[in-house]
Amino acid sequence: MTTGFLRDSGVDAVKRQTSAESLAERIRVLDQRRSRMKIALPCAISGTLQFESVGPSWGLDHKGVSFGAAFGDLDGDGDLDLVYANYREGVSVLRNDCKTGHRIVIDLRGTVSNRFGVGATVKIESVLGVQIRTLGLARGYMSSSETRDSFWVGR
Repeated sequence: MTTGFLRDSGVDAVKRQTSAESLAERIRVLDQRRSRMKIALPCAISGTLQFESVGPSWGLDHKGVSFGAAFGDLDGDGDLDLVYANYREGVSVLRNDCKTGHRIVIDLRGTVSNRFGVGATVKIESVLGVQIRTLGLARGYMSSSETRDSFWVGR
C-alpha cells in the first residue's frame, strides 16, 4: 500500500472547487488543497500474522506522497522485492533479504489470449494453513507486478 495524497480530496474541498464561480477561483481553491498526508507506513503484518510496528526495520519509513507499488523477485532469490514511485522524488526499490524460510513460486501458463493466466486462482496448503491468491497484475497507478505468484510456506 502506498501513502499520501497530492491534494486534499475530501468532500468539502471538492465541493468548494466545483462550486467556484470562475476558472480563476477554481484554480485558487485547487492551490489551497495542500498535500494532506506525509506519513510513513506505521505497521505491517509480521511473520506471526499480527500487526506490529515493523515499518522502519523493513525500510518502509518513507515520509512523503507515493503512488503505485509493484512486487517482483528482482534479484532472483525467491522472495518478493518492492518498487514504488514517489512524488517529486526518485523511485524506491526495496530488496527483500530474507535468508530463512521456504517459498513456492507459481509460474502459470495460459492460453494464447491469456499467456500468463491472469485471473487464475492458486490454492496451496502448508504448515501455515491454506493460502489462496488470484493472479492480478495491477497494483496501483501505472504499476504492475510480475506474472507469477510467490507463497511463503514457513521455516
